[in-house]
Amino acid sequence: MFKKELIILYQQWIKLSFSLLLAGTLCFQFLIIDPKEALAERKVPFPLPIYHEPVKTMDQMVMKGYQISVPMEVEATAYDACLICCGKTDGITKSGVLAQEWYTVAVDPNLIPLGTKIYVPAFGRVFEAQDIGGSIRGRKMDFFLPDHESALLFGRQSLQVYLLTGPDQDNFTLPVSDTVDSNSL
Repeated sequence: MFKKELIILYQQWIKLSFSLLLAGTLCFQFLIIDPKEALAERKVPFPLPIYHEPVKTMDQMVMKGYQISVPMEVEATAYDACLICCGKTDGITKSGVLAQEWYTVAVDPNLIPLGTKIYVPAFGRVFEAQDIGGSIRGRKMDFFLPDHESALLFGRQSLQVYLLTGPDQDNFTLPVSDTVDSNSL
């Protein structure tokens, strides 16, 4: 007998589970879950609101007037908004915004100021330093991911990143390389 289960989170505390028992036969079961239990599972509302303009490529950032730093090698890990990763938090970052999957990065603010845009060639997209972490010191970064499993699968990686400076960061000077060409990234 073929069995496939899918769980859909609905309004954070109502779960709809259905199983495909035989071809063309669906069996529905509604489970009402305590809101506190659902919030403990996932502290960030679902689906996530988008607070940033999605800028995913280095070329778009260069066209917006950002300068590219020399490459920096960092030790990268990942986290999510669960109790294991963050304890009793509400998903609000140190910079005061809601953490966003595949956009928010926790950094050491003594090395990289909050608000700095970070291009990661391995992921082909731009992130923003919006958070700090208790164990994030020096050249370490912690990427915000959708769930705890994803964060564990991410593991610990060595990544090359580029810091970007723009008009809103005039008090922060990066070592900018004249030889870095955005087309080579």
